Amino acid sequence: MQPLPYLLLVTLDAPSIPPGRSIYGLLEVPETDYPIRGIPATRLAIAVFNGVFYGSIAWLLFTFGKKLIKTV
Repeated sequence: MQPLPYLLLVTLDAPSIPPGRSIYGLLEVPETDYPIRGIPATRLAIAVFNGVFYGSIAWLLFTFGKKLIKTV
């Protein structure tokens, strides 16, 4: 089972999880409530930033963990 849908739901439900809000603030894009499939655009952008950030960390941990197990 893929963890991606669960991670997306968590980041959509809690947009205050860092660093998504910080990255969005650095872009200096005005916040908007324009809905994209019922989700405000700002919240969706923050969720995407969080997903890419935490997905990259999970991918790195998995890759290095697999290589470590292979060498043992």
